[in-house]
Amino acid sequence: AVVVCFHNATERARPRVTRAPDPRGLVRFECPASPPRAASGRLRFERAVARLVGGEEVEAVFFPDRPPDGVDVRLADLFVSVLDPNGRPVSDLGVESFRVFEEGEPAEVVSVRPVERLPLSVSVMMDLSSSMGRRVRVAAEATAGFFDGILRDGDLASLFAFQHDLLPLADFSGAGDDLAYAAEGLRAGGGTRLWDGLVFNLNSFVGLPPRRAAIVLSDGADTESDATVEEVAQALRLSGVLLFPVSIGAVDGTIDEATRTALQDLARQSGGQWFEARTVSDLGSVFADIARILRGQVQITYRPLAPLEIGYRPVDVQVAGEGLRVRSVRGTFR
Repeated sequence: AVVVCFHNATERARPRVTRAPDPRGLVRFECPASPPRAASGRLRFERAVARLVGGEEVEAVFFPDRPPDGVDVRLADLFVSVLDPNGRPVSDLGVESFRVFEEGEPAEVVSVRPVERLPLSVSVMMDLSSSMGRRVRVAAEATAGFFDGILRDGDLASLFAFQHDLLPLADFSGAGDDLAYAAEGLRAGGGTRLWDGLVFNLNSFVGLPPRRAAIVLSDGADTESDATVEEVAQALRLSGVLLFPVSIGAVDGTIDEATRTALQDLARQSGGQWFEARTVSDLGSVFADIARILRGQVQITYRPLAPLEIGYRPVDVQVAGEGLRVRSVRGTFR
């Protein structure tokens, strides 16, 4: 982030860092002291703006001549997808179309805008367990096609695989050719560490721009993980990643009901969506649907009710319009 200090409306010198990042990743900045109060008695205010890598801004205001009386205008962002009755993204809505609730209480929506200029970080996780067999090759080809179609300037993607081992195949990169190359020649074998793989992969998003998505391709249930579904849910809340699980061949009974329900719940909590690919050949159309959802997102900026508190805050987003439905995170960490 880049932090800028203002006195009233005038930009001042950049702040200095007075504390290095702590284990939570927090950094303390200190703005220079403001000049004495003017004789006119006009109320002064100091404003600090943090401009994040993804393009959004977070701000705080302080009134040095009187107690702040609870005034704090820091803003928060949510990335949501709005779908029409046919499942097509809708991105031309305004502030009046949305309501945001934080811990059940209404919060002020400040702005709504499309996200086409904000970078996207997306990861594809591939199941390479024995049950995938020869379908791995088709899944890899569909994944390479997805990377080729989704990546734009400034976007990043990674490829990750799991079986009895966790296999980071390609770190986050904007080079579609490198990602496609990493997907070649993969072979199935071994067990399924689905939950371990998810926790590991979600942690790889640390430090990346805030528009984040993870796609998980799997045909069965977890068999060898140490992590639990609850630990995956916690990692999702911390990472801010939209999860898109894709169950391959689910109609053949290769995925059990408990796993299907867990993946659906995780996707819903994150603001993503669970998909079912009847066969591995359907992955191309599933990837196309996911790409449309990601490209059709909007950025909602709202005023948190208690921005000075640090922790998990349940958030609910509602959209007005006949047949419209919104997909959004169920909570945020601040």
